[in-house]
Amino acid sequence: MPSIKQSPFAVTPLFSAVRHSVRLRLALWHTLALAMLLATFAAGAYVFLTRTTRQRGDRVLSEMVTAFTASWANERDELPDAPIAETALDAMQTARYQDRRILLYGDDGLLVAVSDSTAVSPSIAGARWQHAAESPLSEAVAAVAAARGGAPALTTIGRDDEWVRVHAVRELVAGKPFVVVALRDLRGDDALAETFLNWLTVTLPLALVLSGGGGYLIARRTLMPVVAIARDAEQISAQSLNARLHVQNPTDELGQLAGVLNGLLSRLEVSFDQQKQFMADASHELRTPVAVLRSAADIALANDRRTPDELRQALRLVSGESRRLTRLVEDLFLMARADAGQQPLRVERVYLEELLHDASQAARALAAPREVTIIAEPADESPFEGDEELLTRVLMNLVDNAVRHTPEGGSVTLSLVRASDEAANTRGVATMYNIRVADTGSGIPTETQARIFDRFVRTDRARTRDGRADSGGAGLGLSIARWIAEAHSGSLRLESSSERGSCFVLSLPIQSPTSGGNGAVIASHAAALPRVRQNA
Repeated sequence: MPSIKQSPFAVTPLFSAVRHSVRLRLALWHTLALAMLLATFAAGAYVFLTRTTRQRGDRVLSEMVTAFTASWANERDELPDAPIAETALDAMQTARYQDRRILLYGDDGLLVAVSDSTAVSPSIAGARWQHAAESPLSEAVAAVAAARGGAPALTTIGRDDEWVRVHAVRELVAGKPFVVVALRDLRGDDALAETFLNWLTVTLPLALVLSGGGGYLIARRTLMPVVAIARDAEQISAQSLNARLHVQNPTDELGQLAGVLNGLLSRLEVSFDQQKQFMADASHELRTPVAVLRSAADIALANDRRTPDELRQALRLVSGESRRLTRLVEDLFLMARADAGQQPLRVERVYLEELLHDASQAARALAAPREVTIIAEPADESPFEGDEELLTRVLMNLVDNAVRHTPEGGSVTLSLVRASDEAANTRGVATMYNIRVADTGSGIPTETQARIFDRFVRTDRARTRDGRADSGGAGLGLSIARWIAEAHSGSLRLESSSERGSCFVLSLPIQSPTSGGNGAVIASHAAALPRVRQNA
């Protein structure tokens, strides 16, 4: 038998639309939630209606029996010699209702009187209750027997769609026991319940349809800012990072989201500008030594009759520019790896006082031609966990800057002391190593001090202080030094700068958090370690 394939056109488009539309999903979930709520409410309302109607009908039957008994007792008191059936019928005249009747049984089980408001089954008239098993009211007769036993009886009798509520009570009238049975037709209650169900059948689907449509409109209106944000974001590219998302209401959740995205765009714009500036500065710094190398080589090769001294002078120029170019390329490579979080720390136990001593020895070799005095103050043993090569580079950068920017006859002072971090330690316990490198130069211009640690930042005064063209570096030394300090959870700052000189302070924690083992990798700027600031 061939299998019957279900057409994919019935469900797939709707499912695909719901899957790809947040508005439809919100409207659908809203409709489903409302459907469950309305179904629960409808079921509870139906149960409450039927129960309340039944309780109110039972209360009416009880009041009807009480009223009949009181009226009949008055009739018996006024006409004590009148027949029982006659006085009972007179009292029943007050109980003329379309859906109710009263039956009066004697204590012997004989039917005494019946209210004539509705027809009575012929099998009841003149029959004893124990012989009425075939009557539709046989269950009512059983209720009469229960009431005759002393306790009020309340039951429902009938078959198919014809149901009657029976309330039987044993009463004493004129000193004689009787059983009063009140009957109420339940067709009115059933009609009311059916009408209520029909009303629910019509109104609930209509309410769900209206609610689904309203939910879709509300979701569409609510998500309009998201659509606007997506439309604005689609227009933003690398060439238009200065554009921002339109914020309709900055105080609501979507406005806050747009604000966060605008902040992200601002940071991306700054980062792109920094990268562009970095590339421009790097290109500029690389162009100069390359041009010098090419010019020196071209001049040396242009004349075959150059003397050996002239060739040596050209080679010295080439060698000096090559070293400068090599140093610049190494610095750029180091900073690129640091920015990418791929520069490893070779952590080992070092002694800072030894590194400072070695730096002072190297500084004396640099300072001798310039007649600059190097003063290295005595320092206590200072163990530290870090990268010896990088820490040495920091010290040499600071010492080299101090020597180059100190005039002849000046001095450079190096010191290492232990100090407490007042912001993190209120008991004055030493928690930091402070390495100071102070010179007696003319200081750093005030307008440059705030940017002294940015990349490729150099002052004109620094470049030409001694009249030598190579006295200034590429402007990367302090940026690299600060990055190395921060990589070791420390800091590098300009403590003071005036016409009497400048002082840089390298602070390193005594308990270094980088001592987790050799080969620890520096995290990227978005993770644990801060990124070196760039020149904007």
